Amino acid sequence: MALSYDNFKKFLLGKQSGAVALLTGKVKAKGDIAKGMKIETILRRYHIKEPF
Repeated sequence: MALSYDNFKKFLLGKQSGAVALLTGKVKAKGDIAKGMKIETILRRYHIKEPF
């Protein structure tokens, strides 16, 4: 997966969905997209907050 720092930060903070980012072209993916989307589920468990 490839994305900008700003989009990664939004993704970690829960301000942007991984699926929406993928569909709008803010994330580029190669390979198994389903495995990449599981990352979102794992990261949400940590409840990451700012400052980041």
